Amino acid sequence: MKTTKLFLAGLLTAAMIGCSSKPEPAPEPTQETTPEPTQETTPAPSQPAATEPTWTDGLAEGYLGTVMPTAWFEFTVNDAKLVKEYEGHAAPEGYDILVTDVTLKNTYGQTIPMYNSDFQAQWFDDADDAYALPFFVRIEGQEIEEEYGLGINEKASAIYAFEVPEGNHDFSLSFQEYYANGDYGDLFFVYFTIK
Repeated sequence: MKTTKLFLAGLLTAAMIGCSSKPEPAPEPTQETTPEPTQETTPAPSQPAATEPTWTDGLAEGYLGTVMPTAWFEFTVNDAKLVKEYEGHAAPEGYDILVTDVTLKNTYGQTIPMYNSDFQAQWFDDADDAYALPFFVRIEGQEIEEEYGLGINEKASAIYAFEVPEGNHDFSLSFQEYYANGDYGDLFFVYFTIK
């Protein structure tokens, strides 16, 4: 699957940013506040209105509102929008800014480190680089430069903002489980369309 290939390429980039100091098993998430809706976000065609992901051999797929249960936390993509400017950052020429509103909840037995590179956005394109890491992450109103600790049973609102090429309307937000020993776990994709 091309989307999986693109995600894994981006995951390598994220892994090089500093996932090796995580506890065993180690998580990779982040969180923020709710964006103000400016464009309607709608389910992808034939998208069920499910709150449970569909699982196939270590791959979990869902849609807006689906609770995605990772090894350390749950995440739900609540909403997404495309804008030209966000938090003083203007989109470069030929790009939009994809702003995602995500809820995170620690389900692990200790505080977990959440990194600004935990999530990646993809769009449906034949290019090998049809993905982006966030340039902006805010958790509970605080901009995160690199890392944030999500406490035991803590629930937090997160904003992840990505630069994406203009003209795209179908996206996914993804997370790959990565353990401190270098092993990969399950891969999670949340699909959505912005009209």
